[in-house]
Amino acid sequence: MKSINKVKRIFPTELVVDSQVFYDIQKPNLVKIFLFSSFNLSAYVLLCWIGVMLHNWLVWPLLWCFQGFIFSGFIAPVHECVHNNLSSSVKVNRLIGVVWSLPIILNFSSYKYKHLEHHKYTRIVGDTSNFDDYSSLGGYFLDLFVLNVVNYVLQLTNIILENFPNYIHLEKARRDIQIDNLALLGWIALVVTSTIVWTKFTFLFYWCPLLMSFPSAFLTAIPEHYGCDKTSNPLDNTRTTLSNSFVRCVMWNANYHAEHHVYPSVPSHNLPILHTLIGKYFQYQEQSYFLFHLKIIQGLLNKDNTLKKNNYQQ
Repeated sequence: MKSINKVKRIFPTELVVDSQVFYDIQKPNLVKIFLFSSFNLSAYVLLCWIGVMLHNWLVWPLLWCFQGFIFSGFIAPVHECVHNNLSSSVKVNRLIGVVWSLPIILNFSSYKYKHLEHHKYTRIVGDTSNFDDYSSLGGYFLDLFVLNVVNYVLQLTNIILENFPNYIHLEKARRDIQIDNLALLGWIALVVTSTIVWTKFTFLFYWCPLLMSFPSAFLTAIPEHYGCDKTSNPLDNTRTTLSNSFVRCVMWNANYHAEHHVYPSVPSHNLPILHTLIGKYFQYQEQSYFLFHLKIIQGLLNKDNTLKKNNYQQ
Protein backbone atom coordinates (compact mmCIF):
# COMPACT_ATOMS: atom_id res chain seq x y z
CA MET A 1 0.00 0.00 0.00
CA LYS A 2 1.44 3.33 -1.06
CA SER A 3 1.80 5.84 1.76
CA ILE A 4 0.97 9.53 1.42
CA ASN A 5 4.04 11.65 2.03
CA LYS A 6 2.81 15.04 0.91
CA VAL A 7 -0.37 17.06 0.83
CA LYS A 8 -2.46 16.66 -2.31
CA ARG A 9 -5.47 18.92 -1.96
CA ILE A 10 -8.48 17.56 -3.81
CA PHE A 11 -11.42 19.94 -4.06
CA PRO A 12 -14.41 18.39 -5.88
CA THR A 13 -16.53 20.69 -8.02
CA GLU A 14 -19.62 19.72 -5.98
CA LEU A 15 -18.22 21.72 -3.07
CA VAL A 16 -17.78 24.97 -4.98
CA VAL A 17 -20.18 27.60 -3.62
CA ASP A 18 -21.44 30.57 -5.64
CA SER A 19 -19.06 33.50 -5.11
CA GLN A 20 -21.76 35.94 -3.98
CA VAL A 21 -23.25 33.42 -1.56
CA PHE A 22 -19.80 32.62 -0.23
CA TYR A 23 -19.09 36.32 0.27
CA ASP A 24 -22.32 36.73 2.24
CA ILE A 25 -21.87 33.72 4.54
CA GLN A 26 -18.31 34.77 5.40
CA LYS A 27 -19.58 37.87 7.20
CA PRO A 28 -19.58 37.60 11.03
CA ASN A 29 -22.94 38.36 12.63
CA LEU A 30 -22.27 40.10 15.95
CA VAL A 31 -25.81 39.48 17.20
CA LYS A 32 -25.52 35.72 16.68
CA ILE A 33 -22.05 35.68 18.21
CA PHE A 34 -23.44 37.50 21.25
CA LEU A 35 -26.36 35.04 21.50
CA PHE A 36 -24.08 31.99 21.32
CA SER A 37 -21.78 33.48 23.97
CA SER A 38 -24.70 34.44 26.21
CA PHE A 39 -26.23 30.98 25.90
CA ASN A 40 -23.06 29.23 27.10
CA LEU A 41 -22.39 31.62 29.97
CA SER A 42 -25.99 31.97 31.17
CA ALA A 43 -26.57 28.19 31.00
CA TYR A 44 -23.49 27.65 33.16
CA VAL A 45 -24.59 30.26 35.71
CA LEU A 46 -28.13 28.84 35.75
CA LEU A 47 -26.80 25.38 36.60
CA CYS A 48 -24.73 26.87 39.43
CA TRP A 49 -27.86 28.59 40.76
CA ILE A 50 -29.87 25.34 40.56
CA GLY A 51 -27.14 23.57 42.51
CA VAL A 52 -27.20 26.20 45.25
CA MET A 53 -31.00 26.15 45.45
CA LEU A 54 -31.31 22.37 45.61
CA HIS A 55 -28.09 21.82 47.59
CA ASN A 56 -28.38 18.07 47.22
CA TRP A 57 -25.25 15.95 46.85
CA LEU A 58 -27.17 13.52 44.65
CA VAL A 59 -27.91 16.34 42.18
CA TRP A 60 -24.46 17.88 41.96
CA PRO A 61 -22.88 15.08 39.83
CA LEU A 62 -25.66 15.48 37.26
CA LEU A 63 -25.16 19.25 37.21
CA TRP A 64 -21.40 18.76 36.79
CA CYS A 65 -22.03 16.60 33.73
CA PHE A 66 -24.07 19.37 32.09
CA GLN A 67 -21.63 22.06 33.22
CA GLY A 68 -18.74 19.97 31.92
CA PHE A 69 -20.42 19.78 28.55
CA ILE A 70 -20.92 23.55 28.53
CA PHE A 71 -17.27 23.99 29.57
CA SER A 72 -16.21 21.81 26.64
CA GLY A 73 -18.19 24.19 24.43
CA PHE A 74 -15.80 27.01 25.40
CA ILE A 75 -13.45 25.59 22.79
CA ALA A 76 -15.94 26.74 20.13
CA PRO A 77 -15.28 30.50 20.41
CA VAL A 78 -11.58 29.71 20.79
CA HIS A 79 -11.80 27.75 17.55
CA GLU A 80 -13.59 30.65 15.85
CA CYS A 81 -10.78 32.99 16.90
CA VAL A 82 -8.18 30.58 15.50
CA HIS A 83 -9.77 31.07 12.07
CA ASN A 84 -10.31 34.82 12.65
CA ASN A 85 -14.07 34.39 12.33
CA LEU A 86 -15.21 36.56 15.25
CA SER A 87 -13.69 39.82 14.04
CA SER A 88 -11.95 41.31 11.02
CA SER A 89 -9.05 42.17 13.33
CA VAL A 90 -6.44 39.47 13.96
CA LYS A 91 -5.50 41.16 17.27
CA VAL A 92 -9.11 41.21 18.48
CA ASN A 93 -9.53 37.52 17.60
CA ARG A 94 -6.36 36.71 19.51
CA LEU A 95 -7.48 38.66 22.57
CA ILE A 96 -10.95 37.07 22.62
CA GLY A 97 -9.41 33.65 22.00
CA VAL A 98 -7.10 34.00 25.00
CA VAL A 99 -9.99 35.09 27.25
CA TRP A 100 -12.13 32.08 26.29
CA SER A 101 -9.11 29.76 26.63
CA LEU A 102 -8.27 30.62 30.22
CA PRO A 103 -11.26 28.97 31.99
CA ILE A 104 -10.51 25.66 30.26
CA ILE A 105 -6.76 26.10 31.02
CA LEU A 106 -5.68 26.18 27.39
CA ASN A 107 -2.83 28.04 25.73
CA PHE A 108 -4.58 29.75 22.84
CA SER A 109 -1.59 30.09 20.52
CA SER A 110 -0.48 26.52 21.10
CA TYR A 111 -3.96 25.31 20.19
CA LYS A 112 -4.05 27.67 17.19
CA TYR A 113 -0.87 26.38 15.56
CA LYS A 114 -1.74 22.77 16.29
CA HIS A 115 -5.22 23.18 14.84
CA LEU A 116 -4.05 24.95 11.68
CA GLU A 117 -1.58 22.12 11.13
CA HIS A 118 -4.48 19.68 11.50
CA HIS A 119 -6.37 21.51 8.75
CA LYS A 120 -3.34 21.38 6.51
CA TYR A 121 -2.81 17.63 6.90
CA THR A 122 -6.28 16.28 7.74
CA ARG A 123 -6.20 12.47 7.98
CA ILE A 124 -2.81 12.16 6.25
CA VAL A 125 0.81 12.14 7.41
CA GLY A 126 1.42 15.20 9.57
CA ASP A 127 -2.08 15.43 11.08
CA THR A 128 -1.77 16.72 14.66
CA SER A 129 -5.22 15.44 15.69
CA ASN A 130 -5.24 12.00 14.18
CA PHE A 131 -7.22 9.36 16.12
CA ASP A 132 -6.51 5.73 15.32
CA ASP A 133 -9.32 3.21 15.42
CA TYR A 134 -9.73 1.47 18.77
CA SER A 135 -8.83 -2.19 18.95
CA SER A 136 -10.86 -2.94 22.09
CA LEU A 137 -13.68 -1.60 24.23
CA GLY A 138 -11.25 -1.24 27.13
CA GLY A 139 -9.04 1.08 25.09
CA TYR A 140 -12.04 3.23 24.19
CA PHE A 141 -13.15 3.68 27.82
CA LEU A 142 -9.56 4.15 28.99
CA ASP A 143 -9.24 7.06 26.57
CA LEU A 144 -12.65 8.44 27.55
CA PHE A 145 -12.06 8.59 31.30
CA VAL A 146 -8.27 8.60 31.80
CA LEU A 147 -5.89 8.98 28.89
CA ASN A 148 -7.43 12.09 27.34
CA VAL A 149 -6.97 13.88 30.68
CA VAL A 150 -3.42 12.56 31.11
CA ASN A 151 -2.44 13.52 27.56
CA TYR A 152 -3.91 16.99 28.01
CA VAL A 153 -1.95 17.58 31.22
CA LEU A 154 1.27 16.33 29.60
CA GLN A 155 0.81 18.54 26.55
CA LEU A 156 -0.01 21.55 28.72
CA THR A 157 3.04 20.91 30.90
CA ASN A 158 5.30 20.71 27.85
CA ILE A 159 3.89 23.96 26.49
CA ILE A 160 4.37 25.78 29.81
CA LEU A 161 7.94 24.41 30.03
CA GLU A 162 8.40 25.48 26.39
CA ASN A 163 9.14 21.97 25.14
CA PHE A 164 7.58 22.80 21.80
CA PRO A 165 6.39 20.12 19.34
CA ASN A 166 8.08 19.98 15.93
CA TYR A 167 5.31 21.91 14.15
CA ILE A 168 6.11 24.98 16.31
CA HIS A 169 9.15 26.09 14.34
CA LEU A 170 8.55 29.80 13.69
CA GLU A 171 9.91 32.35 16.17
CA LYS A 172 6.58 34.23 16.09
CA ALA A 173 4.71 31.07 17.10
CA ARG A 174 7.09 30.51 20.02
CA ARG A 175 6.74 34.12 21.13
CA ASP A 176 2.93 33.99 20.94
CA ILE A 177 2.86 30.83 23.05
CA GLN A 178 5.21 32.35 25.62
CA ILE A 179 2.99 35.42 25.98
CA ASP A 180 -0.11 33.26 26.35
CA ASN A 181 1.70 31.21 28.98
CA LEU A 182 1.96 34.33 31.14
CA ALA A 183 -1.81 34.85 30.95
CA LEU A 184 -2.39 31.15 31.62
CA LEU A 185 -0.11 31.09 34.66
CA GLY A 186 -1.85 34.20 35.98
CA TRP A 187 -5.23 32.44 35.62
CA ILE A 188 -3.93 29.31 37.35
CA ALA A 189 -2.59 31.42 40.23
CA LEU A 190 -5.99 33.12 40.53
CA VAL A 191 -7.86 29.81 40.61
CA VAL A 192 -5.44 28.27 43.10
CA THR A 193 -5.89 31.30 45.37
CA SER A 194 -9.66 30.97 45.04
CA THR A 195 -9.40 27.28 45.89
CA ILE A 196 -7.48 28.10 49.08
CA VAL A 197 -9.83 30.88 50.16
CA TRP A 198 -13.18 29.46 48.96
CA THR A 199 -12.38 25.75 48.72
CA LYS A 200 -15.92 24.36 48.64
CA PHE A 201 -17.33 26.81 46.12
CA THR A 202 -14.34 26.62 43.79
CA PHE A 203 -14.57 22.83 43.66
CA LEU A 204 -18.36 22.88 43.21
CA PHE A 205 -18.46 25.59 40.56
CA TYR A 206 -15.14 25.15 38.77
CA TRP A 207 -12.88 22.15 39.34
CA CYS A 208 -15.55 19.44 39.23
CA PRO A 209 -17.24 20.81 36.07
CA LEU A 210 -13.81 21.31 34.48
CA LEU A 211 -12.90 17.69 35.17
CA MET A 212 -16.18 16.58 33.56
CA SER A 213 -15.41 18.67 30.48
CA PHE A 214 -12.72 16.20 29.38
CA PRO A 215 -15.01 13.22 28.65
CA SER A 216 -17.51 15.66 27.10
CA ALA A 217 -14.84 17.04 24.78
CA PHE A 218 -13.77 13.50 23.91
CA LEU A 219 -17.33 12.47 23.00
CA THR A 220 -17.77 15.38 20.61
CA ALA A 221 -14.24 15.42 19.15
CA ILE A 222 -13.88 11.73 18.25
CA PRO A 223 -16.71 11.69 15.65
CA GLU A 224 -15.07 14.47 13.63
CA HIS A 225 -12.63 12.14 11.86
CA TYR A 226 -12.77 8.71 13.52
CA GLY A 227 -13.15 5.96 10.93
CA CYS A 228 -13.11 8.39 8.02
CA ASP A 229 -10.91 7.74 4.99
CA LYS A 230 -7.22 8.54 5.31
CA THR A 231 -7.15 10.82 2.32
CA SER A 232 -6.88 14.53 1.58
CA ASN A 233 -10.26 14.46 -0.17
CA PRO A 234 -12.66 16.60 1.96
CA LEU A 235 -15.61 14.51 0.81
CA ASP A 236 -14.26 11.49 2.64
CA ASN A 237 -11.97 12.53 5.51
CA THR A 238 -14.35 14.36 7.88
CA ARG A 239 -17.73 13.65 9.47
CA THR A 240 -20.70 15.94 10.09
CA THR A 241 -22.95 15.05 13.04
CA LEU A 242 -26.40 16.65 12.87
CA SER A 243 -27.38 16.38 16.55
CA ASN A 244 -30.04 18.50 18.32
CA SER A 245 -30.49 22.24 18.83
CA PHE A 246 -29.17 22.29 22.43
CA VAL A 247 -25.94 20.55 21.48
CA ARG A 248 -25.55 22.75 18.42
CA CYS A 249 -25.92 25.89 20.55
CA VAL A 250 -23.37 24.77 23.12
CA MET A 251 -20.93 23.77 20.37
CA TRP A 252 -21.58 26.83 18.19
CA ASN A 253 -22.53 24.52 15.27
CA ALA A 254 -19.15 22.76 15.39
CA ASN A 255 -21.07 19.57 14.60
CA TYR A 256 -21.03 20.69 10.94
CA HIS A 257 -17.41 19.69 10.88
CA ALA A 258 -17.05 18.55 7.28
CA GLU A 259 -18.46 21.84 6.04
CA HIS A 260 -16.05 23.70 8.29
CA HIS A 261 -13.05 21.81 6.93
CA VAL A 262 -13.96 22.76 3.38
CA TYR A 263 -14.63 26.44 4.19
CA PRO A 264 -12.91 27.28 7.52
CA SER A 265 -13.39 31.02 6.91
CA VAL A 266 -17.17 30.67 7.28
CA PRO A 267 -18.26 31.67 10.83
CA SER A 268 -19.89 28.90 12.81
CA HIS A 269 -23.29 30.62 12.92
CA ASN A 270 -23.44 30.29 9.10
CA LEU A 271 -22.43 26.63 8.93
CA PRO A 272 -26.09 25.46 8.83
CA ILE A 273 -26.51 27.52 5.65
CA LEU A 274 -23.35 25.97 4.23
CA HIS A 275 -24.67 22.52 5.16
CA THR A 276 -27.80 23.07 3.05
CA LEU A 277 -25.56 23.90 0.09
CA ILE A 278 -22.94 21.14 0.22
CA GLY A 279 -23.85 18.82 3.11
CA LYS A 280 -25.32 16.10 0.92
CA TYR A 281 -21.99 15.45 -0.81
CA PHE A 282 -20.07 14.23 2.25
CA GLN A 283 -19.64 10.49 2.69
CA TYR A 284 -19.66 10.46 6.49
CA GLN A 285 -22.69 11.88 8.31
CA GLU A 286 -24.28 10.83 11.58
CA GLN A 287 -27.64 11.73 13.10
CA SER A 288 -26.40 12.18 16.67
CA TYR A 289 -23.33 11.83 18.87
CA PHE A 290 -25.14 9.22 20.93
CA LEU A 291 -25.74 7.00 17.90
CA PHE A 292 -22.15 7.41 16.75
CA HIS A 293 -20.70 6.24 20.06
CA LEU A 294 -23.31 3.50 20.38
CA LYS A 295 -22.10 2.10 17.05
CA ILE A 296 -18.48 2.25 18.21
CA ILE A 297 -19.31 0.46 21.48
CA GLN A 298 -21.37 -2.21 19.71
CA GLY A 299 -18.61 -2.79 17.16
CA LEU A 300 -15.89 -3.05 19.79
CA LEU A 301 -18.07 -5.30 21.96
CA ASN A 302 -18.60 -7.67 19.04
CA LYS A 303 -14.88 -7.54 18.33
CA ASP A 304 -14.02 -8.39 21.95
CA ASN A 305 -16.55 -11.26 21.99
CA THR A 306 -15.15 -12.65 18.73
CA LEU A 307 -11.61 -12.47 20.09
CA LYS A 308 -12.63 -14.25 23.31
CA LYS A 309 -14.44 -16.92 21.31
CA ASN A 310 -11.41 -17.53 19.09
CA ASN A 311 -9.10 -17.72 22.12
CA TYR A 312 -11.47 -20.20 23.79
CA GLN A 313 -11.59 -22.42 20.72
CA GLN A 314 -7.81 -22.45 20.55
